[in-house]
Amino acid sequence: YEARSSHDVSAARDEQGKGEIFTQPVPLQRFLIVAFCLKLMHSGMELDIAGPYTQVAISVHEIMSVADAADVTPPLAALWDPVQIVVILIFVSWAIWEATRFPRHACAGNAWEVARLAMQFWGDLLMAPMFFISSHEVPLVAYQPTPDNERFVNSCPSLFSFKQVALFRNSTLAFMLLMLRDFTGNHKKLIRRQLLPTEDGGAVALDWWVASEAAPPTARILFVGSTFSGDALTTATRDVCR
Repeated sequence: YEARSSHDVSAARDEQGKGEIFTQPVPLQRFLIVAFCLKLMHSGMELDIAGPYTQVAISVHEIMSVADAADVTPPLAALWDPVQIVVILIFVSWAIWEATRFPRHACAGNAWEVARLAMQFWGDLLMAPMFFISSHEVPLVAYQPTPDNERFVNSCPSLFSFKQVALFRNSTLAFMLLMLRDFTGNHKKLIRRQLLPTEDGGAVALDWWVASEAAPPTARILFVGSTFSGDALTTATRDVCR
């Protein structure tokens, strides 16, 4: 940046908050390298730069020669390397294959299986837009063709249609979001814990939902078995209590 008028000088001083400004202009060659080299690389186009103080015509090959002389490499120039392109395509294809294959990989017993899970994770994220716009899946429902089973299955048409949330297709990502949800919003003030001693010296914990304690004494009690989740502060139990 080069200030040419008193107005520009004052504006630059106000912006920097100092009494000094840079008065040396940025070399035209470096400006061209940063601003235009990536767009015109290997195209051979002629670039005309018109300004109030300069009128030049410079080609891309001249820009590259200036970059070589100044030991300046465009940051994305390496992406044009065919080897890197092939490697990227291999990893992208691997990720898409892991995300779309059936049955899905779900093991982490060794380094190779962990690598497959990692590629499945990135493949699910990459394919999420396609999963979002794709049609629903048709699950395989197996049952004995008894009259009662036939009547039950015919009463539940949702068994034959499944549309999963695109971002939750990956079990690892879904579990991470579940853990994040479990550890946020689970304030202990939501429950009142009652400990009941047992005859063998142990104790049973009952978590009473505080928001429901204003109910009349004749109100019925809903018992929610938290099973392996442990208490009433996990997401599944909190949602039921609310």
